[in-house]
Amino acid sequence: MKSEKRKLIFREILFLLIVVALAGMAAMIQTIGKEFAGNNSSFIFSSTNYDYNVLIYILGMAVFLGGMLVTYYFLLKKYMPVLKEESGIRVAFGLLAFFFSVAMVATNALALFAMVGMAGNLKPDWMMFFTVLGWPVLTFAFMIGMMIRAK
Repeated sequence: MKSEKRKLIFREILFLLIVVALAGMAAMIQTIGKEFAGNNSSFIFSSTNYDYNVLIYILGMAVFLGGMLVTYYFLLKKYMPVLKEESGIRVAFGLLAFFFSVAMVATNALALFAMVGMAGNLKPDWMMFFTVLGWPVLTFAFMIGMMIRAK
């Protein structure tokens, strides 16, 4: 049964690597239709404000969520019953999900930075925060939920 545990961990790492890359790509997709909303200047710093295009934002979210579900179905679903056996494998599964979720925060932030630049702001702020922070939390909750479901 050790080989089944190794396969599960390997497949989880592969799944999470794909999901992190997919999140970065989807965050970049969301900025494709951004619209110029004006400049903002202060005493020291100036910035350019952009508004999200809501349809493109939803498309990017659909790419991320759909890709995550399809990848889960093809990579992990078959191996999830291994989590019933002992708690050590569940702890490793949860820790990997946590660490890759933290990596996703950095990936999404860098993707948006690459698309908007140092002096750019995306508005409304809640959409940007949902992409940068919400998707990693959602991914972590999804992984924990699937672990509980398998148990």
